[in-house]
Amino acid sequence: MPARPRFPLLLATLLAMPCCRSGYQVAARATRSVPLPVQLTQAVPPQVEVQFHAGLLLLEPGERLEVSLTAELSAEDEAGLDRLTPGLLPSVVEAPTGTSLQLRLPDGGDLESLATIWRLRVPADTRIRAITRAGAVVARGCQSHLEVQGGTGILEAEMAGATAILSSTSGRIVLRGDYPFAELRSPLGRIDAEMPALASSAFELHVVGGRGDVWLDLQDGQRFELDFRGDLTLVRPDPAVRLEFLQTIDSIDRPHNRCALGDLAGLPTGRLRVEANAPVHVRRVPSAAPAGP
Repeated sequence: MPARPRFPLLLATLLAMPCCRSGYQVAARATRSVPLPVQLTQAVPPQVEVQFHAGLLLLEPGERLEVSLTAELSAEDEAGLDRLTPGLLPSVVEAPTGTSLQLRLPDGGDLESLATIWRLRVPADTRIRAITRAGAVVARGCQSHLEVQGGTGILEAEMAGATAILSSTSGRIVLRGDYPFAELRSPLGRIDAEMPALASSAFELHVVGGRGDVWLDLQDGQRFELDFRGDLTLVRPDPAVRLEFLQTIDSIDRPHNRCALGDLAGLPTGRLRVEANAPVHVRRVPSAAPAGP
């Protein structure tokens, strides 16, 4: 059984890499970390949006919106870094609809010369929207509605009662925690989703996969209504998980199968809508060991 990723390992790996990019760059390039102040007047905006190309966005809950920003620069030499540094000016746009954050490329820079490390504390009443092409997004204990449009970087979210819409091009998506509704999409990347322990009949999860495998982790006693679009032989439950075929619904493009999934003697705990072209692995989360005396 593949190990489930954990936040400390992911963060340590990302933050240990200059500019948070892969190691194909020339090792002799000069690098510099530049902390940048971000001034805000809205404590609880309706929405906060962060746009960045590469790097990391770390999201945590807070009573008011707080932002910490570090630019990771790289250049051929120290003189190149000196030319780029003065042009590092955060863009903060505050409006009645919300707050937008971005760090634009300084004059003379290119996409390979800049990555950003964003750390945000976000109140529960503020919706979160993030857009990135090559960056990673990590949310811990997220109490806000979370929407991420990703690219090649990993998207990892631990929800605390809010909804999530996560999409990537080829980056891995990992979702866990407590969430009443979520939608996960990636045409090339792997998708991992752990079902909430407190799922109810109103719970709903949509997964649209492509070439990457999908991994679904169920809690003990959960029984889901599964709507699966694709070849049903791609659904591969562990021996502890039951899959019961109920009905095939006519569809123009691909088979649409209605099934029961999980503990067939358990109470209904929601609905899964899954579309995939690669294997869908279904596991049961091991029960926690009873506390000792």
